Amino acid sequence: MSLPIEFVRTCSDDDWARVVPVEERTVGVMAYHIAALMPQMATWFDVQVEVPGSVAEQDAANAVEAEEHAGVSRVEVLALIQQNAPAVAAAMRAVTPEWMESIVKFAPAGGREFPVSRMVALNPVHVSKHLAAVRAAIADLA
Repeated sequence: MSLPIEFVRTCSDDDWARVVPVEERTVGVMAYHIAALMPQMATWFDVQVEVPGSVAEQDAANAVEAEEHAGVSRVEVLALIQQNAPAVAAAMRAVTPEWMESIVKFAPAGGREFPVSRMVALNPVHVSKHLAAVRAAIADLA
């Protein structure tokens, strides 16, 4: 999780407050979203439990999150990353080769089933997708 940490540490005040058009949330809220989602992402490998939430439910939760954390600081986000990253790392390390082919039902993808190996791969992709949108917004306004 060093990529989000480095990004948060080096983000300017002006960039932190910019809205990311594709996300309709500020850079700060997007950084908070990445940090806050880590514990949930750690559960994506549990084949006993369906990963909950439709796209509409996630969109609604993201809107509430954006409103509630509109003024979030870099210090708060860094603390949240440092608090939450170990759980994701431990969950990823705990996945055995046999477990990688187990199936997880993922409600946000319409209830589709994915192998755990795909869910493990989605963690850094999810973070990278958000960071790419943030970086594009900052570059567009520079």
